[in-house]
Amino acid sequence: MRNPLRSEADAFGYVIATGAIAVAVGVMAWVGGTGAGLGVLLGAAVGVSVGLYLRSGAPSREPPVWEQTGEARWHVLVLAAGACSGRFVFEEVSYRARGRTPEALVVVPAGPAAQPLLDALVASLTAAGIAVRGEVGEPDPPGALAGALATFEADEVLVCTGVPDGPAWPGQAVVARIREACHLPVTHVVDPGDGSTTPPS
Repeated sequence: MRNPLRSEADAFGYVIATGAIAVAVGVMAWVGGTGAGLGVLLGAAVGVSVGLYLRSGAPSREPPVWEQTGEARWHVLVLAAGACSGRFVFEEVSYRARGRTPEALVVVPAGPAAQPLLDALVASLTAAGIAVRGEVGEPDPPGALAGALATFEADEVLVCTGVPDGPAWPGQAVVARIREACHLPVTHVVDPGDGSTTPPS
């Protein structure tokens, strides 16, 4: 709906114009009779209506969802809970973005090789044009994830590990703990170390 009175000044001007028209109508009715007064009133009403319509301008509306432009972004938290290559992580992030623009936070649990691994993963994603930052978290992977989620609003968690080294491999239990504690979708991917990709769990 159009609103021609957009400010207090507009409203004040409208009152003044209305008063002036009333005075003009009264004078013409006194001088020229009722017909002259009605003629002035009709002409003034038409003039004011046209003026208000033109002043109101085109109605504003919010475009529907399908007309709105905007780049869809996907915020992914990559938890490198084991040995994984930068190429593998990049391929997984790119595949799961599904046309969205990924923004990643890479978290590596604290350990002797944590910083070199973090630097390599961040460098690979940066070189591929992905907006990324990284941090070394707590030694316990679920704790590292919880600390990172306190400052990063993720849409999904990607847990990357290396190939299990035996039936007693603790990685699966770690992933289970992460899923229990995390309210976000969690995908576990395993870097086979040979350039191929294993199915996610």
